[in-house]
Amino acid sequence: MAQTTQLQAIESQLSCPHGETGLDFAHMMHATNVGMTLAGFGALKLPFSAHLLEIGHGNAAHLPLLQQVAGLHYTGLEVSELMQLEAARLNHTAVAAHMAEFVHYDGTALPDFPRLFDGILSVNTVYFWAQPAAFLQPLRRVLQPTGRLSLVYMDENYMRGLPFVGERFQVYSVSALEQMVTEAGYTLLATTDHQDQVPYKDTGKLIDRQYHVSTFTLA
Repeated sequence: MAQTTQLQAIESQLSCPHGETGLDFAHMMHATNVGMTLAGFGALKLPFSAHLLEIGHGNAAHLPLLQQVAGLHYTGLEVSELMQLEAARLNHTAVAAHMAEFVHYDGTALPDFPRLFDGILSVNTVYFWAQPAAFLQPLRRVLQPTGRLSLVYMDENYMRGLPFVGERFQVYSVSALEQMVTEAGYTLLATTDHQDQVPYKDTGKLIDRQYHVSTFTLA
């Protein structure tokens, strides 16, 4: 029972970091996800002075790496109020320069934005979208006609072997995710397969992790 409770707590933190341990989980997620983030960001092929929307930015410790692209304007969207505040703290210089903003939302209703985005990025969050097909529709309205949507997600078989993946997760095969997004009015540009190594939480031993980057444009 104690192990089950612990795994449920991990699952809860991964879906929405909160409370006393939320910042620790955010630090861990940044360390293990930054490679995935850079892979998804690269697939967007953003132009100079682009506007990027990231859904589920965590603590956004990766933002300085993204802003090496000249003139990048960044908007982060996050269900965790703790992560919104921490991201703004870590990136206070970019916020003060009006090159970054962090917006809290309820996970379903997309806020009104005063602009269209050249790229939309989401890394390891699609599992937690309550109504993914419905959520993809309003994203179409804030994406430039020539813009790209990049979804980064772990391999289905890899995820099913993780002990903390429970009912909060909706696990996708590549084909299922591609079909869901194309049926929402997008055109698939490419899906690329990737592998990296991450430390196993109990032993610290590096294990292989497989993940995918699926990139879409408007149909």
